[in-house]
Amino acid sequence: MTTATATAAPPCPPRQTVHLWEPGDVIAALPPLIGFHPTDSVVILYLADRARLEIQRVLRADLPSPKGEEEFVAFARDNILESGATSVQLCVIGGGTRKPTEPDESGTVVALPTRPPRRALVLALTQVLRKQGIEVMESLWADSTRHNASWQDYEHPENTGAVPDPDASLLTVATVAAGGITYDSRAELAKNLEGEEQALSRRSCRLDWHTDHTIPGGGPTPAAGIRAIQAELKNIADGSFKVTDNLIVRLALSLNDHRVRDVALTMTLREEAGDAAERLWLELTRETPAPECAEPATLLAFAAYRRGDGVLANIALEHATKAQPGHMLASLLGRAIDAGLPPKDVLTAVNNSHRLGMDIVIPQQSTKVD
Repeated sequence: MTTATATAAPPCPPRQTVHLWEPGDVIAALPPLIGFHPTDSVVILYLADRARLEIQRVLRADLPSPKGEEEFVAFARDNILESGATSVQLCVIGGGTRKPTEPDESGTVVALPTRPPRRALVLALTQVLRKQGIEVMESLWADSTRHNASWQDYEHPENTGAVPDPDASLLTVATVAAGGITYDSRAELAKNLEGEEQALSRRSCRLDWHTDHTIPGGGPTPAAGIRAIQAELKNIADGSFKVTDNLIVRLALSLNDHRVRDVALTMTLREEAGDAAERLWLELTRETPAPECAEPATLLAFAAYRRGDGVLANIALEHATKAQPGHMLASLLGRAIDAGLPPKDVLTAVNNSHRLGMDIVIPQQSTKVD
């Protein structure tokens, strides 16, 4: 859910409330909620108020293997409890095909509806959550989030239907009006962070030259680096930002100084600079070669998390750790995101839990399950 070009920020549209009346509406709402069409995924909608049923957070995770189900259930339970949610809605996308009802011990086949896949996982998670006082409002399966895909209710398998067109849903319309993009897949969203190979190679050679020929302490001063970033934030805001090799190399060298990078993190938290900062980190992530791109990618992850876009935050962190395995700030941010900590507390977070490839989203539109 981010724009792909560094244009001037459009005025923020008024917040809208979108109601999801039917199970099919819930499935159709998942792509605009998380930014892409999920496949073989568990998606959990966190509802903080039983009376209003407004979605406060969305968790998406790859469907675990049968051996990994217990670990996933424990992680999801802890995350839901820490979030303060009082009720949830469970959705499984993909995971196999529906199976006919098996005969009983006498060999008699009872005329019952077919059963959706991954029932054991849904049942285990439902039981664990209800023991903790978390109400599971509904549990749904769909073979995909595409138009006319089949959906089915786990607890009431006789309830089935077809998914309405996600592109025509009110939530998609509201998301597009707010400048959001829904991608066909998570992989396609990730490609948005990949730059042009020839340009990256050219800049990589220049950065290597600077590394080989700059004496210790001879690079740009922190003050100069901060001023350069501030200047480009203004250019992003007024639409005059332009990518050049000199600019990318200069900012990459500046952000390699962690004192500059840490100031850039504080800039991202400022309301007046937040949107421009995210656009700048997006452009720098795409246009900077590895390993230097790890720094803007980590800044992009923080900016996306601040805005509530956990999908982009996770993808940016993956980009950073691919460029620099073991990147300390990327690891810290990943743990903080898993813990659901407020952005202001992220940099002081110490969390020993490891990551399970989950995407957590805080919706930008008010979305209610009715």
